[in-house]
Amino acid sequence: MAIALFVATVAHAGTPDSRLSEGDAALQSGDYQRARDLTAPLTIDPAALPAVQTEAYRIFGLASFAMGQRADAETALLEYLRLVPDAHLDPALYPPEMLVFFEDVRARHAGELLLVKPRPRRKKTFVLNLLPPFGQIQNGDTAKAWIFGGAELVFLSANIATYAMLRSDCADDLTCNHTDRARTLRTVNLVAGGLFLASWAAGVVDGFIGYPHGIVEDPKPRFTWVPTAGGGVAAVAGRF
Repeated sequence: MAIALFVATVAHAGTPDSRLSEGDAALQSGDYQRARDLTAPLTIDPAALPAVQTEAYRIFGLASFAMGQRADAETALLEYLRLVPDAHLDPALYPPEMLVFFEDVRARHAGELLLVKPRPRRKKTFVLNLLPPFGQIQNGDTAKAWIFGGAELVFLSANIATYAMLRSDCADDLTCNHTDRARTLRTVNLVAGGLFLASWAAGVVDGFIGYPHGIVEDPKPRFTWVPTAGGGVAAVAGRF
């Protein structure tokens, strides 16, 4: 089962969820071309989950801006704002010029964005990452949610079943009617328990790796000044 879990995880390495995570990592590291290449197909993929496609617009738009492709950047970021009208970039993660451009897109299209009804969104919490597969579901990694959830269910079921069989075969003083059978059941019980803990731990780590970052849902107002040839541009990012 451990081998099957590993193979299944590798098989899904190229899913939209993983490409989105890689694209976000490339954006944060400054590899803007890779970020564009990874997320461009996701913006037009009809099979992509809405949450994945929404984040793809953000990453593709910001990477396009960094590469000087302002028309592509504005188109993508406007699509992102149509889907998440109240989103703001985290000033701790993005340079001032990106913040200014993002807020400028919002300001220039304020009229049409006012007509967009924000989608109801559940508040994300890192605590769910401690309870795989709920962390994967929260992060939009549905394929991994099935993998980790299925593995945990199989290993936990085997652990409980063998424990129940041991209880029925053995007395409270640990004497057993069938010694060889009891020894086998005890081994399977311990192995299943260990594999359950291993799959749980792997799910926790994966949940934190895939946890969304870079967006501030309700940021405090922040003043930003970007120098230009003629002086500078001021912007205030936040929700009022």
